[in-house]
Amino acid sequence: MTTNYVTITHLTQTTTNADCFVAYHPELPTVRSQGETPQEARSNLVEATELALEHLAAHGLPVPEAMTLNEGVRVEL
Repeated sequence: MTTNYVTITHLTQTTTNADCFVAYHPELPTVRSQGETPQEARSNLVEATELALEHLAAHGLPVPEAMTLNEGVRVEL
């Protein structure tokens, strides 16, 4: 299964006031990732998304449809 989910990346601060980037998919609100750069946050998000989709499939839960936009993270199961 290949799905292109919308990816949002933004700068935030950790609880220790260190800067980091957070990436997430609006379609999968519980799946988030972070990194020191936007690229690292998005790269980490691919693995987190794969795990979340595998969990949904393993438990017979519905997999959210991707929104239709021009860019997203490609995840293959």
